[in-house]
Amino acid sequence: MTAARHRLSRQSAFTFIEMISVLFVLSLLVSLSFLAWPSIQARQAEKQFFNEFESGYQRLLNEAMFRNERGRIQILENRVVLTYPTETNDFYIKEIILPKGLTIPHTFIEIYVSDEGIVTPAKIYFKSTNTNKTYIYNIQFGWGRLHVETH
Repeated sequence: MTAARHRLSRQSAFTFIEMISVLFVLSLLVSLSFLAWPSIQARQAEKQFFNEFESGYQRLLNEAMFRNERGRIQILENRVVLTYPTETNDFYIKEIILPKGLTIPHTFIEIYVSDEGIVTPAKIYFKSTNTNKTYIYNIQFGWGRLHVETH
């Protein structure tokens, strides 16, 4: 009886080599995830920038039409500046800093939104070294519809 119990317990347990193999595979997976983490963070920062830019642009159009005041978009080397009209006839300035790996080929672009929310056509280029893509934001004439292309 004890011999049978001893054989059963010996067969159901992990051997030392099996345990080391499992630990090796787990440590390999963890180390690979740490290597991929910076690129995941950079791509997420780009997505956040574009979401913030698009929502800020839409807010600028809405505020310009609602307040019947002009607004402005400035594209600079390392940031985008949106200037909104406010209730107190002041202007609210929102700066969106470009994340690392995202550049603007043009040094300075200025786009005005009329007091009726009408925008002249424009193209804004963003180049990403993280994804190796060029993002082109086309602003349509008139109501300023924003179209995004990637190359």
